[in-house]
Amino acid sequence: MTQSEYGFVGEVLHTTKGKPYLKTYAISNIAWNDATRAFYEANAPQGMEFHNLETLFGAALTTGEPVIANHPATYPRRGGLPEGHPSLDTFLGIPVHHGVELVAMIGLSNRPGGYDQALIEYMRPLLVILGQLVVAARIQQQHRKGQQELSRFKNTLDRTLDCVFMFDADSLKFFYVNEGAIRQVGYSRDELLHMHPFDIKPDFTEAQFHVLIAPLRAGEQDSLTVETTHKHKYGQRIPVEIFLQYIATKDEPARFVAIVRDVTERKRVERMKSEFVSTVSHELRTPLTSISGALGLLIGGALGTLSEQARNMIEIAHQNSLRLTFLINDLLDMEKLLAGKMRFDMQVQSLMPPLAQSISDIQSYARQRKIRLNLNGITDEISVNVDLQRLQQVMANLLSNATKFSPEGGMVEVTVSRGDTTARVEVRDSGPGIPAAFHEHIFQKFAQADASDTRQKGGTGLGLAITRELIERMGGTIGFESVEGEGALFFFRITPAPSNPNISCHSLIWQQPVHPA
Repeated sequence: MTQSEYGFVGEVLHTTKGKPYLKTYAISNIAWNDATRAFYEANAPQGMEFHNLETLFGAALTTGEPVIANHPATYPRRGGLPEGHPSLDTFLGIPVHHGVELVAMIGLSNRPGGYDQALIEYMRPLLVILGQLVVAARIQQQHRKGQQELSRFKNTLDRTLDCVFMFDADSLKFFYVNEGAIRQVGYSRDELLHMHPFDIKPDFTEAQFHVLIAPLRAGEQDSLTVETTHKHKYGQRIPVEIFLQYIATKDEPARFVAIVRDVTERKRVERMKSEFVSTVSHELRTPLTSISGALGLLIGGALGTLSEQARNMIEIAHQNSLRLTFLINDLLDMEKLLAGKMRFDMQVQSLMPPLAQSISDIQSYARQRKIRLNLNGITDEISVNVDLQRLQQVMANLLSNATKFSPEGGMVEVTVSRGDTTARVEVRDSGPGIPAAFHEHIFQKFAQADASDTRQKGGTGLGLAITRELIERMGGTIGFESVEGEGALFFFRITPAPSNPNISCHSLIWQQPVHPA
């Protein structure tokens, strides 16, 4: 078209730092030896890249304006040519724009008679088409890349062990299910795409399902986790744990994403563990009670006066039998709580008397450690709806922990206050506090901040886990505050029954004489 000896058509791209460079779509084969011929054959098909802008075509790239050089030797940005390269007698570099964006470039060399503006105008329709083709190629490439990413994402979801269900926020119909979901419930993909979540959940009616997801729609929760069952197409029930998230953006319709895990095996293991703990604990309790009772009688002198050495050995055996009894009782309590078998006799009770009784019950232990116990209460009684026995069990756990970890001569304070909607009971100790790294584990089963605590101070590591379960089963909440080295404060809140809202504080103090060692 231009009678040029050689040239190229290239796309203008940019490095990560924004510097333009050229990648050829088409380039003349001007190989002048075996090495350049091999280089051309290896690189021309996928496009050659040119990054040096100190050249004639570099001037066109950086200025965005055509470059006509009919005497290249005199052009300041000519650049050098490799040895053996065909001569460069004339040059034309034409930037190609799409709108205001520089998208491509045409470079031509060695036209007889040189280049001029008229040739550029003659080529103008070609430049417009070339700009459109480059942009179309970019769009096609982006689409192809998007399809590849979507395919990779879908393949990943299909191969994950968990089931993935996505459903529309308005119609609640599934619009995506992965292969795991199809295998779990037995329906085909087409069948599921005409169904709703509550169609495969026998534990939820449509109305109940709307109630379940309402907090997510309202923005009150980011996500929720629920254990339920899925119903297989042929009737089997599958225990599952579901993580459900609500996603709403400006550009896309709102939808729900559910990650579903089959927990059949976990339930089986939990059931076996629960049955094992229950069986072993029950089988151990009776003989252990007899052993502990016999040892207690020996210490009490039932068989006469014991030698100092024998007495010391029997006391050690007796203390360890009691610790084992506490462990068995805690294991049984935890097993009952988790299985939902623990009975709660909820009645309206006055709060202060059971708290005072709990402090009285631990006086003997506190006296041994020379710990003072303070009860800071309110003059007007607070009535709460609780199980009295379980409330005293909660206080026994909190007070024994506070006493156990306080230094000799320290103080444990119990404070009662009443807010607008809850009564709050606090137990504060003067111990070493709880390390920040252990805060998230404090209410877990068998948790000990320091493994040596079990040996030095006793305890099963179940007390706080049981305490949390008891409080929550009675409709309350529990928490703690602690800075390492500054003691710990455990508190629980319970909704009070109607009573006199006027409150004023006073202090009821139980103190035992501190005898010199």
